[in-house]
Amino acid sequence: MKQVLRGLTLYQPWAYAVATGLKTVENRKWKPSAAFLPPQAELWIAIHAGATYDLAGELFLQKHGVALPKEPSRVKGAILGIGRLVSCVTQSDHPMFFGPWGWNLDQLQALATPICVKGQMSLWELEPAHEAQLRALIPSIAP
Repeated sequence: MKQVLRGLTLYQPWAYAVATGLKTVENRKWKPSAAFLPPQAELWIAIHAGATYDLAGELFLQKHGVALPKEPSRVKGAILGIGRLVSCVTQSDHPMFFGPWGWNLDQLQALATPICVKGQMSLWELEPAHEAQLRALIPSIAP
């Protein structure tokens, strides 16, 4: 099965919580289109921390028992980790689902060292050098 790798920019501390596997559902207003997910392909997502910090998000995560270290959860402008999209749902009992689309992620792995890159809105293609760097760091992704 072909493995497609795309970037997704999230506000902090959401990016940290997803990249470290503390939050396994990402809420979006849309689901990935066929342009980003060809038939018979797995979508892997590079979790990118954008330039914005969401204090309400920090409070929400703390309310749900997620302890955030001050420095790592505030890194901005970098890929923090990677995970695999396993499904998109419009209903879920997950305590961190608030939709309208919930992207269920697994195999979330934080990077030991963030990769500084500029993110974009929506799903975005990584520069070939960054994609190769991620594929080399994460052995579960085939070349």
